[in-house]
Amino acid sequence: MIISIKKEYLNLLTPVSEIDFQSLKQSIALEQGLFVPIIVNKDGIVLDGHNRFRACKELGIQIQYQIKEFDDALEEKRFVIEVNLNRRHLNEFQKAELGYHLEGIEGELAKRRQEESQFKPGHPRFG
Repeated sequence: MIISIKKEYLNLLTPVSEIDFQSLKQSIALEQGLFVPIIVNKDGIVLDGHNRFRACKELGIQIQYQIKEFDDALEEKRFVIEVNLNRRHLNEFQKAELGYHLEGIEGELAKRRQEESQFKPGHPRFG
């Protein structure tokens, strides 16, 4: 599988400092691989592990990955935000910024659920 990065997802994330990246890279080099696999979608787009992916490429280390599938592009984007929001050391502004993106996704998903439920048999409007 060819693994790649989607700029939209990468742009959602606050970049790590060069010092933190070099520390991660050194850790991966010393361990000769990853403890935690990179999570990709069925098309090989990185959802979680952008920095680990970059470090492995620079080191020439085989990339370990796990495929996670989603039925909906918004669900996938929500995963990218939530997994990074819960894992990374972000300041309050950065957390709020990710929360703003997440709020928009949640609103769109709620709207879809509401529209879908209105047309199901048994709904009071359609009997």
